[in-house]
Amino acid sequence: MNLKKILLFTAMIFLLSSTNNAQPYKIGDNLNGGIVFDVSINGMSGLVVDTKDMFDVMTWFDAVEACKSRGEGWYLPNRDEIKKLYPELKMVGRFAKGNYWCSSDKTASVAWFMNFNNGTQGSNNKAIKLNVRAIWAF
Repeated sequence: MNLKKILLFTAMIFLLSSTNNAQPYKIGDNLNGGIVFDVSINGMSGLVVDTKDMFDVMTWFDAVEACKSRGEGWYLPNRDEIKKLYPELKMVGRFAKGNYWCSSDKTASVAWFMNFNNGTQGSNNKAIKLNVRAIWAF
């Protein structure tokens, strides 16, 4: 065998052995202690929501830290991510009626929230205590 054929053969073996055989995820699947609520077209990436609220209602500042404390990669969802969550409430369930913090700032002292009574978004002072739910991206 000449060198070109050997390199080509080696490259093919490497590609075949490194192929990801993972199954695609779908909304409602359990993953990393949460429930998948958003997936890419191929189902190989998306967002997972925790199965329960973080502790009790808390300020925005405490919410950011509490979500990080959930574990590696968990965080407070931004305004767009939490908006994707609302239509999937029946699938993921267990949300309190009321407002949930988003990580998105409106100003230095004001952040966005999502109203889980009606799906609207608003903003409030970061010192106000609201519900909190962590998410994780895969």
